[in-house]
Amino acid sequence: MMTSSGVDRSNREFVVDLWPLIIANFILWAIVPGLFFGNLHTDTLEAAYWGRDLALGYPKHPPLLSWVLALVLQPGEASILILLIFGQIISALSTFAVWRLVRDRASRSTATLAAAAILVSPFATFYAAQINHNSMLVPFNAGVLCFGLLYLEKRSVSYAISLGVLTGLGALTKYEIIFAILPVIVMSLVIPRFRAVWRLRATYIAMVIAIALVIPHTIWLDYNGWTSVVRAVDSAPIQTIEEFAFGFWGFFWGMVATAAAPALMIVLSRHLRAPASDYDAQSSETRVIAWCLAVLPFVLVVLAAAVTLQFVKALWLLPLTPSAAAGLALFFPAGDAENGIRPWGLVSLALKVTFSLFALFWIYIFIGDVIDRPMEAYVAKTQPLADAAQEIWARHQSKPLSCYMTDEGKIGASPVLWLKSRPQILDIGSPFASPERFLACGESGGVAAVFEDIAAFQARFPQACIADAPVFRIGTIFGLARTGWVAHLIYVPPALQPDCH
Repeated sequence: MMTSSGVDRSNREFVVDLWPLIIANFILWAIVPGLFFGNLHTDTLEAAYWGRDLALGYPKHPPLLSWVLALVLQPGEASILILLIFGQIISALSTFAVWRLVRDRASRSTATLAAAAILVSPFATFYAAQINHNSMLVPFNAGVLCFGLLYLEKRSVSYAISLGVLTGLGALTKYEIIFAILPVIVMSLVIPRFRAVWRLRATYIAMVIAIALVIPHTIWLDYNGWTSVVRAVDSAPIQTIEEFAFGFWGFFWGMVATAAAPALMIVLSRHLRAPASDYDAQSSETRVIAWCLAVLPFVLVVLAAAVTLQFVKALWLLPLTPSAAAGLALFFPAGDAENGIRPWGLVSLALKVTFSLFALFWIYIFIGDVIDRPMEAYVAKTQPLADAAQEIWARHQSKPLSCYMTDEGKIGASPVLWLKSRPQILDIGSPFASPERFLACGESGGVAAVFEDIAAFQARFPQACIADAPVFRIGTIFGLARTGWVAHLIYVPPALQPDCH
């Protein structure tokens, strides 16, 4: 382990070695899409409009992401850019935690390899455009692994407190933080010198801190039927052979999303120097740590899926990216300063990879637009939809728009990004839409964007002015798709003023 001066030097090394790649990611995966995207992923929109109602929990997930989005998101022209910059901040923090974890056990070059693997992974590139609970969990997973190992090594109270805070906040993001906690616990049991932490008071202080942070959410769960916990353990049940096959397919692509980038960096880096037996030279303790990081979390996911009889969705494995990057880097180290790959060589290689991924990403989006099948919701140009909804409301009412309704969550919910009156967003097709919200929107009135079933919407809101509803076409950022997305914009007068004129 390094001394405090060594830690300071290591932190400087991180900035010196990785800054070109971090800046490139900010430009390519935050600034550029932030200036050109017209929408965000449905998970982001959903978490954002849940955050309008500050609560200790929400129907599908714990509350932390919605709280953060409620603080970060200011509706307007900069909303998408701000959220994508936030996504890259998450990426940089996760990368630093992985750097520290590996640098404490291996060379500067190996730490650079692990950090570069994070920064070219789908988490920091393709999925950086989809701020969701999985991506929000990544820095907490990385932090738990980093501070967990620091505590096992140094047994410092400050590291124990950090571990407790990160564990509690991770649990408030997504319950799958358990896949970062369990590897730390296993390491504390299987590595002899780490077992002493179970005799230290600081270990139990960390537990108390984590539990204390989660208790308010637990009370909320108890009052609300444990909805998000039930969903976590029963949202994708396996009942047929086809669903089992789908779960295997999802696990395969989840492995690709988490482990392919580190594996690609390792394979490509072998061309920068002759392979050496670095792994053979490592201590048996480091080998155990590598196994616990690179393999154990994935085994635990499979076991959890088997116990709960759920198939695995690919995105569920995204938070394991730090484990895969750190573990594989320790399995296949980049050598030392004299015999290994120089950090700049690894960063230069990673820059080429991320520029290539950026080009492929935009080619994919462009082709979808050309063939009139835009596959990603964030290419929808949604601000005109919000402007049209506001204009329809202002034509009938002088008070601010307080409720916006839709039957489609990817495009229809997008005005949460634009409407500065911050109306409630009612997704009438969602099983989590509360009867109270339906009642409130009926009483206040609002505007609806109906993409699918007008009759079903009118059954919910009989006073809706269907006859006067204009058809609105939502185009794409390239403007090449002939069809786009089509909605009827419907004025819904307040229940006590059912006048369409």
